[in-house]
Amino acid sequence: MVLLLLLSLFLVSVSALPAVVSGSETAGTVDAVINAASTESAIRFSADRAVRLKSFSTGGYAYTMYTLLPYGYAILCDETGALMEACYEESALPPYPIAHLKDFYYGGPLNYFILENGVFHELYTQQSLTAADLSSFAALDEQVRSSLSDARFASEAAQPLSALSNASTSYTIQPNYFKSLTKIPENKNGTCTIIAAVLLFSYYDTYVNDSFIATANELSNNSEALHTILCYEVYGSKDHGGIFIRDALSGFNDYLSTTSCGKRMTSIYSPEDTARGKILSELAAGRPVIASMGVHLGSEWDHSVVVYGITFTSASDLSTATINAHMGWKDNPNNNRVLSLGWFYECGYMICANHSYGSWHSTGSYSHSRTCTVCGETEYQPHAETWNAIRQKCNRCGYSGPLTEPFRYGEAECCA
Repeated sequence: MVLLLLLSLFLVSVSALPAVVSGSETAGTVDAVINAASTESAIRFSADRAVRLKSFSTGGYAYTMYTLLPYGYAILCDETGALMEACYEESALPPYPIAHLKDFYYGGPLNYFILENGVFHELYTQQSLTAADLSSFAALDEQVRSSLSDARFASEAAQPLSALSNASTSYTIQPNYFKSLTKIPENKNGTCTIIAAVLLFSYYDTYVNDSFIATANELSNNSEALHTILCYEVYGSKDHGGIFIRDALSGFNDYLSTTSCGKRMTSIYSPEDTARGKILSELAAGRPVIASMGVHLGSEWDHSVVVYGITFTSASDLSTATINAHMGWKDNPNNNRVLSLGWFYECGYMICANHSYGSWHSTGSYSHSRTCTVCGETEYQPHAETWNAIRQKCNRCGYSGPLTEPFRYGEAECCA
C-alpha cells in the first residue's frame, strides 16, 4: 500500500494531477498549450502521464513533463504554463523515465538531471555536476522563470489586448529538410557546436549555393567528412569538447575561406534580447541559424542547435517565443523539437564575405533599406541621417513624407 501511494506521486494521469499553473489550470489548458506549439497540425495531442521536475534555483517542483497521446512529450513551466520543450515525432522518447522514484531536475532543453545519494548527475552521460555547475544552473533557471513570470504579468496587466497583439506569428524554413536529415555526424566529445555548423552549412549548400561543401564531403555521401574538417579548423591539435559559437567562429571562417561560397559566419551573444532578436530577424528573412543556450553555463553544458523556425506574439517578450530546432544527435528519435527561446543567449548566423548591395528604398516614415544581392541581408538606415531640411526630402531614397520615431523590440525595428 505504501509503495502504491509513492508511485502515485510520480505516475499520475493529467486529470488527477494537481493544478500546476494556477488554481484554475486544467488538463484542457495543458492540452491547449501543447497543441498550440505542435509541428503536426493534422494531429490532436493530449497529455497522458506526468512526471514532476525540480528547479535548481528553488529545489522545489517547478516543471512537469507530460507524455503525449498518440505520441511525443512536452515539458511545461508550472508557474506560467509556458512550454519549455516538446517533441512531436512519432518515434519520440520522453527524456525522463516514468514511475521512477527519484528526484529529477530540469536544467533546460537537453539538460536532464537526477539527484542520487546527494550527487547530481546527468541522466544519460552520468556526468556529475560541480558546485560551480549547480550555481550556474540555478542562476539560469531563476532568470528564465523570472523572465517568463514578468512577461505573463505584463501581458495580463495590458488586457484587454487587441486580437492583433494576441495573434501569434510563425516563420519556418524548409522544415521537411531538417526533419528528414538522417545522416548526421556523431557527437562523441561535446562537439555539438561543430555539428550545428555542419547542418547549417549543409542547408546552405542545398538551398543557397552548392559551393559550401565539396560533393564528396556532403552529408549524403560522408556524414563525418565535414565534421572532421571543421573540428580540425576549430580545435587544431587540442582535445575536442564543448565550445561557444563565438569561440568557434575563427575556425568556421577559416573553412569557409577555402570555398567559393562568398560567406562567413558571425554571432551575437547577449543576456538581453539582442541575440533573440537576431534569431527572429534572421528567421523572418528566411535564413536558419545556430543558437546556444545558457548565459550562465560554461561551454560544457551550453548546447548548440540549428534553429529553422520560430513562433512569437508581438505583444509579448521574446523570451516567451518558441523555436523549431534540430538537436544534431546521430540516431536519436528526438532530434526535431520545439524549444522555449527563453533559454537561448547566442545566435550564430551567415553573412556575406563581401556584400553587394542594391539601391536604397523607403520602408516607411522612419527608415530606408537596401538588400545584399548575394546573401539577402538587409541594412536599415533612418531617413533623418540623410534628410534634406530645405527640400524636406530624404537625399538617399527620395522619401518626402513626415518622419516618425521607431518602436524598438530587441534588435528589430519597425515604425510606430
